[in-house]
Amino acid sequence: MSPEDQFQIFEFVRSLLDKNLSGQDMTQMIKQWLDKTFDPSWHVVIIDGSYWISYSHLPEQSLQFRLKEKCYLVWRTPKY
Repeated sequence: MSPEDQFQIFEFVRSLLDKNLSGQDMTQMIKQWLDKTFDPSWHVVIIDGSYWISYSHLPEQSLQFRLKEKCYLVWRTPKY
């Protein structure tokens, strides 16, 4: 994923933090935005604490980052 796309995702997530959204609402908003901005099919996970994960994704279509107390994972899979 290009640094520009990573920054765009990071900034969008950061813009949602002040809205005091539930985790469910936040994941839905991030997914909808990713699908609209970068085409479908994106998956979003927000984690509070440690995690271990294995998953498949399209090449160069995955990003994980920590913002405040939460970890954000987004990745894209092929459209079927």
